[in-house]
Amino acid sequence: INYFLFIIKKKNFFFPFFFFLGNLPSEVAVTPNGKRVYVTNVISGTIYVIDTATNKVTATIHVGNGPIGVAITPDGSKVYVVNGNDDTVSVIDT
Repeated sequence: INYFLFIIKKKNFFFPFFFFLGNLPSEVAVTPNGKRVYVTNVISGTIYVIDTATNKVTATIHVGNGPIGVAITPDGSKVYVVNGNDDTVSVIDT
């Protein structure tokens, strides 16, 4: 099974961009300024960083085993990823 993230333009619900995000993308978080989207992938143990200005995946970061949650600090400076299979939290400086 393939999973995708679709970007939807609010004014006309057009799908101009989509991203293939591996076998099991799970959680999504958007920075407070809306410039980046972070998507976890449970199977690969990674988090994808998507730049909303360019609509490109700018990084794939390896985190712990089974990332099942993601949160961003109010100032957007850090991303916290909960890794459910190894009971850890990964901290990413943005």
